[in-house]
Amino acid sequence: ADALPPSSPHREHLARAPVPEHPSQRDKISYLFDEMDTNGNRVIEPEELRQLVRQLGVDFSNATLNDIFHKGDLDGDHVLSVGEFTQLFTSYPTLLDALFFRLRDIQEARNLQAMLAEERRALENAREQRSRASAMASDCAR
Repeated sequence: ADALPPSSPHREHLARAPVPEHPSQRDKISYLFDEMDTNGNRVIEPEELRQLVRQLGVDFSNATLNDIFHKGDLDGDHVLSVGEFTQLFTSYPTLLDALFFRLRDIQEARNLQAMLAEERRALENAREQRSRASAMASDCAR
C-alpha cells in the first residue's frame, strides 16, 4: 500500500526523477536531496524533511526529526545546504537507504499503476471499437 494520502500536496512531486539502477551513496544523496527540496531553493528546510519522512511512512517523532535536522545544520542557519545534507546522510547511511529505497518503491509502484491504467484504457478502447464494428455489421445486414 502507498503510504501517501491521495490528497498529499507532494504526492505528485515524490519520485518523479528516474531512480539510478545501481545507485552509489552519492547518487542516493543527490536523488534524495532533489526529491526533498520541494520548493526548489537548493536547501532543505525543516518542514521539507518532516514532510518527506512522514509521507514515506517513516514513524519518527518531531523531536527525532528536529534532532536529525540540527545534527545536519552545521552552520546554524536553519536550512541544510547540499554540503550539510551530504555530510548528514554520509554519517547516517542506514537512514539514507531507508528513505532512498522507500522513494524508489513508491516510484516503481506508480509506474506499474500507470502501466496498468494505460492497459485498461487500451482494452476499453478495443472493446468499444469491437462493439461499434459489430453494430455496424448488424446495421449492414438489415
